[in-house]
Amino acid sequence: HGFSGLGKTRAAISAANLYRAYYVQVKSLWTRKDLLEAILEQMGIKPAGTSSKMLKQIAEQLVLSHRPLILDEADYLCTPAMIEVVRDIYESSDAPVILIGEEGLPTKLKKWERVHNRMLDWVAAQPASLEDVQALAKLYAKGVTVKPDLLTALHEASGGSTRRVCVNLDRVREAAQTAD
Repeated sequence: HGFSGLGKTRAAISAANLYRAYYVQVKSLWTRKDLLEAILEQMGIKPAGTSSKMLKQIAEQLVLSHRPLILDEADYLCTPAMIEVVRDIYESSDAPVILIGEEGLPTKLKKWERVHNRMLDWVAAQPASLEDVQALAKLYAKGVTVKPDLLTALHEASGGSTRRVCVNLDRVREAAQTAD
């Protein structure tokens, strides 16, 4: 959980690829059925006709695959109906279910003690450090030598937002390539 722009989604996608997790980015207008269908689509499974059958399909696949489920934008799950579906998935499969959301997610989930007390760990996303900016420069300004004072200025101007660092490093790369 953490503020917008700290790289939670990028980290989740990388982790999903690294650990072969099922990754679903929850949408604001989704219903319980939409959520179940999206998870099954990610699993490559044709959804059954009813929500209860879809829940069973998801649980079975999680058990058989031994893969975790990552639900990004989990703040949209913070309604009684939606969060209980997530709890049902967990209880039916005993598979790791990772919720990623904004900074207030832990507080929002306190409304549902049966969900909140099943959380193994709460990990807060951290602002980008100067070392992070240096590492990101190798990816987003590839082929360009970015001076340390510019990296420091980018770090300070970004306010720790990884997204802003990446966008600005990309602009530095474009400007450097255009100047050649």
